[in-house]
Amino acid sequence: MLEQAMSKLDADERMAIYYKYFADMTVREIAAELKISKSSAARLTEKEIIGDIHSFEISIEFFF
Repeated sequence: MLEQAMSKLDADERMAIYYKYFADMTVREIAAELKISKSSAARLTEKEIIGDIHSFEISIEFFF
């Protein structure tokens, strides 16, 4: 179910989620990495579809 939801995200959205929950990056760091504004990075990491992602076991390969 989570993988199906994640598959609906574009590459930047998936990477933002990876950076936030798996790499423990801040919104500022995510914005710099993706070359987007901080507000855009915040929106990407707050997608309703994600929910509480860190409570799920997901292969890191899924993000790439």
